[in-house]
Amino acid sequence: MSKKSRRQYPEEFKRQAIELVQAGSKSVPQVAADLGISENLLYNWIRRMNEDPGEDVQAMRQRIAKLERENADLRMDKEILKKSMAIFVQRTSKSGIR
Repeated sequence: MSKKSRRQYPEEFKRQAIELVQAGSKSVPQVAADLGISENLLYNWIRRMNEDPGEDVQAMRQRIAKLERENADLRMDKEILKKSMAIFVQRTSKSGIR
């Protein structure tokens, strides 16, 4: 007996199919019929994408977290510089140096 092999679809094909549904112009049954796939398969792809957003989204979240930390550090540096400048201005104005 020969086993029936499942058809493997590229990730890009899956993403594009999901985007067609999410664009709202066509329903899942319409997109599935247009692409020649079953509705259940398309629903599964959508469910999996919602459960696991993928490396791109995870990488983006990590980058955002890194940038937020960097932003906080820069804000702190800015406050330190503002305070040190105020101290410097006070000292120079007291001593009469221009």
